[in-house]
Amino acid sequence: MQFIPLHTNFVRGRSFIQAALISASLGLMSACTWVQLSPEAAEVYLRTTSQVSECDRVGTANVNALSQIGFIDRSAARLQDELVDLAKNEAARLGGDSVVPESTIDDGKQTFGVFLCGR
Repeated sequence: MQFIPLHTNFVRGRSFIQAALISASLGLMSACTWVQLSPEAAEVYLRTTSQVSECDRVGTANVNALSQIGFIDRSAARLQDELVDLAKNEAARLGGDSVVPESTIDDGKQTFGVFLCGR
């Protein structure tokens, strides 16, 4: 009869459970939105270049967010939403009421033009 220590199976099982919990936590965290709009930013709109042709440019918002958490890539749509919210917060701080993307997302970074269109 072969003796197998019970603690060996327990440790292996425990390691598996810990790994599963860490993976699940990272997965849930990658779905979270970390950016909160300021009350002023709620009045800032995402527009196209043609929509701001008659507006005054008040600045630029260079924003960035985590494109991945740990080894898990974040959803492209969620990352884009977060970058837009960051740009809206910056636009409100600069006195603008509109933002226009001026670059594509590169490693979690994006540039937006900030405009005042007079609502």
